[in-house]
Amino acid sequence: MEVPPVQTLDLDQLAESATMMIREGNPAGALESLRAHLPEAAAEHAGCWRVAAGAMARLDLIDAAINAFEYATDLDSNDASAWFNQGALKKKTQDLNGALDCFQKALGIDSQYAKAANGLALVAVDLGKADIAIDAFRSLLLMNRHMQMA
Repeated sequence: MEVPPVQTLDLDQLAESATMMIREGNPAGALESLRAHLPEAAAEHAGCWRVAAGAMARLDLIDAAINAFEYATDLDSNDASAWFNQGALKKKTQDLNGALDCFQKALGIDSQYAKAANGLALVAVDLGKADIAIDAFRSLLLMNRHMQMA
């Protein structure tokens, strides 16, 4: 008796398919496609968790999205967009110190990430941290100068 081959789940493909669903305006479908796999097969797959977090954010499940982004950045701390998105959600919930930390991490990973620099500058102003705000605005000016020269 022949044993059928074991099908392995391609987690990168799963994350990409869910990303496409979000782009097509179906975050609920994207989250549903990931939900069954997150506790086990995708438990250590940062990409699946990032996409799930993005779907949750679009569904206004803000606290769940923040938790999912935190888990994703625990798995892979080198994704600037995950840090930025986490920071944007924390800012939305008025966790300004948490947002500041996330924006700083995003900018530390990608020094040309204008949205992270802008988020950092604005949150730093709100927190009265002038030195951080000035540095972030300076980064934005330098980015703008480089874009004009290109």
